[in-house]
Amino acid sequence: QIQALGSDRARLASELDRTAARANGLETANREVAQRLQLAVRATDTVARLGGDEFVVLMPELQESGAALGLAEKIRSALHAPFLVNGHTLSISCSLGVAIFPDNGDDEISLTKSADDAMYRAKDGGGDSVRIGHLAV
Repeated sequence: QIQALGSDRARLASELDRTAARANGLETANREVAQRLQLAVRATDTVARLGGDEFVVLMPELQESGAALGLAEKIRSALHAPFLVNGHTLSISCSLGVAIFPDNGDDEISLTKSADDAMYRAKDGGGDSVRIGHLAV
């Protein structure tokens, strides 16, 4: 899988916003989030949990940049539906950062940094939103 990183066309970084998921059934909530992410992406995409409540989606076969933003919104919507975790209903939202090759980075390190920076801008802006990476210089 590491070899495939260099051929990524887009990268989405996602982190949960709501602290309820962290405090109540974190592992169960993260498994549920991972399942919803898998259902939201295309068969050619890869979903990975980086740790804690942070996930990444790799989109190797991107035909147009709008597809990455569309997928990010689809993921955001998929996570809006309530989660039932250990008998409790949780509302979870997420902040997503999108980085597209070569506009936002020309290798896996710069794409990851760009997606991560965009995700934190989404969080800083109140969360529950999608931001795109800055143009690579």
